[in-house]
Amino acid sequence: MTARPMWPLDIPDQPFRDSVGYSPMSNMESFPVGDGDGFEITAPVTAVAPLRMSPTYPMTPSEFERWLYWWQLDTKSGTIPFGLRDPYTREVMFWRLQSGQQIGVDKQYPQEFRVRLPLLWVP
Repeated sequence: MTARPMWPLDIPDQPFRDSVGYSPMSNMESFPVGDGDGFEITAPVTAVAPLRMSPTYPMTPSEFERWLYWWQLDTKSGTIPFGLRDPYTREVMFWRLQSGQQIGVDKQYPQEFRVRLPLLWVP
């Protein structure tokens, strides 16, 4: 198995604190039981409830250029899970882009980009 890509060491991995926004998702799903009489059973479909976060990272123009190259090539625009340190615990966790979501890139000042990443934890 190929090693998962890691966030580039030369790109700061500490987002704006007020941008992290963890949100746990339900790991429960309902399944019909019986012969279509309308009864359902609810059960967990994963051992751990999925976790989402949407951090925003400040980057200089050169950091953004390097990051975008990594994002597009190494993670295939976020479709391949990649290692990134949790903003609070600083433990490496693996993430991918949330389905149906896009990254957000804003140029705030002449020398700063803000990159918002809607991420889904991949246990």
